[in-house]
Amino acid sequence: MRWVEGSKGLIQPSTIDDAVSRLFMVRMKLGEFDPPEMNPYTTDEHRALALQAALESIVLLKNTPLTGLPIENEVDTACVVGPFIDNPYSVFGDYSPTVMLEYVVTPLQGIKTLTNIGKSVLNSADGCSDSKCSTYDSASVKAACNGVDLVIACLGTGSIVESEGNDRADINLPGSQLQLLQDAASVSPVVLVLYNAGPLDVSWAKNSDQVVSILESFFPAQSAGTALASVLTGQYNPGGRLPNTWPASLDQVPDITNYTMVGRTYRYFQGEPLYPFGYGLSYSSFYYSSLTIAPTTVPRGSSTTVSFTVANKGPNNGDEVSQVYISWPPGTVGTPQLQLVAVNRTALTNGNYKGLSFTITSDQMSIYTTEWVVPTGTYTVYVGGQQPNQLTRASSNVLEGTFTVQ
Repeated sequence: MRWVEGSKGLIQPSTIDDAVSRLFMVRMKLGEFDPPEMNPYTTDEHRALALQAALESIVLLKNTPLTGLPIENEVDTACVVGPFIDNPYSVFGDYSPTVMLEYVVTPLQGIKTLTNIGKSVLNSADGCSDSKCSTYDSASVKAACNGVDLVIACLGTGSIVESEGNDRADINLPGSQLQLLQDAASVSPVVLVLYNAGPLDVSWAKNSDQVVSILESFFPAQSAGTALASVLTGQYNPGGRLPNTWPASLDQVPDITNYTMVGRTYRYFQGEPLYPFGYGLSYSSFYYSSLTIAPTTVPRGSSTTVSFTVANKGPNNGDEVSQVYISWPPGTVGTPQLQLVAVNRTALTNGNYKGLSFTITSDQMSIYTTEWVVPTGTYTVYVGGQQPNQLTRASSNVLEGTFTVQ
């Protein structure tokens, strides 16, 4: 490789050659330069993995008992609406690989495989040509939803709204999507399915009695429809948890020019979010018990172990995501209000329980002032399927204990 004109000779050509060769070696191993027919990632095993990823990432944000999910009985007439229902490209996020249409199952295609939803009538209407929803056909949505027993609305952002170099000015549902949702809800109960990466202001849906359930699907890619069908009918019990804090409004989002951590992430967030970090519901209920912390007195620089039992109280099999948080001794300067120190996803059958143990290390107790230090005093430990002290919460309990660093 020749020198770049004007180079000061700070980087040797051999260094650049080495970096480029390693990059292209990985790309060659991935098969990026092979003919399509040599693609090794189209086997049954890989398609099963794609479905597993889609299923395990779904978060149940809202569910109304008896009228919501899962749909186990017959729904005679139903309607599927929204710009995501049958657009195979919309369920892939930014930087997705080449979309191979022969392997994609759209939400509408997945729902059509079900025998208990829309048994007599299954209407559909996208309402908008894409997720920007700049032009909205209200009449087609109202007509499709009129008189049906249930509406499944598929809304969100998609990569044309949310991607690198394509920032959002707000956290609202794009364009006329909120109006689409309200039109559907004005005539029938709605299950709202979201396809997005960053948080969305769905406070109207959260507070509306007509929206009986909300599913956060993120960008499930090729198995979108298959995963949705499984979750709607209870073949799969959603166990995902939110990986970020959803602000209730843009007022809770710090200015982009503010580079402090004040108000950012669950660790420093002020106020009550729309949905908190680590939140997610289930078709089952879970109970935590038998919390022990040993030792309860820890020399500075040492660790302690947290043990507890989590039980599935039923009525369904399901995954529980156990979360362990700590807060620092009162009065400690510069610490987050909470710190996640351990997490575990456990599959539990109805009525079963499991004991779990985690080590809280000295590094996790450390804070940075002018150097890394472990403050002395009493630390509080919280154990449960969610953060402590949340207004929007799952039904499971949160245990609390303490240990002291000397």
